[in-house]
Amino acid sequence: MAVDNFYAAMPLLVERLRMELPYQQPDGIRTIDATDLLAGVRDTTKYCPAVFVMPSPMDAIDSSEQGGVVVDQQDYQITVCVANVHDKAKVAAIDIAAGSIMLTVFNALAGWDGLPDGFRAPQYRGRGAPYYAVGYAEYPMFFSITAVIGA
Repeated sequence: MAVDNFYAAMPLLVERLRMELPYQQPDGIRTIDATDLLAGVRDTTKYCPAVFVMPSPMDAIDSSEQGGVVVDQQDYQITVCVANVHDKAKVAAIDIAAGSIMLTVFNALAGWDGLPDGFRAPQYRGRGAPYYAVGYAEYPMFFSITAVIGA
């Protein structure tokens, strides 16, 4: 069975993370959502700690397009955001807090076989360098999902 939308996995990833992470519990993660939530937002800190899902570039694995069907590698960036205090002495503590959330994200997604027909389990592809901004820090992780797209 083929998937009928190039970004069909994105809401499934958000839902999986909401089910598996300590979401909206005392001392848990405040926000788990797609990045469209951040459109026009000036203060990301109010959402922290947060996990955001966004699509990344995609690659066709088999683009023979016979019958309008293609096997596509859907890449997603999962970014963990934590509040950041502008104090060099506390950067290690911020990194440790983010690292704990990142491990929980990894455990929730890597090899998860609960996706519908047409998808293969997410594959962990690595993580990017942290980005420290005023008020928050971002820690990107990357996952790929292979999907059969088309008719």
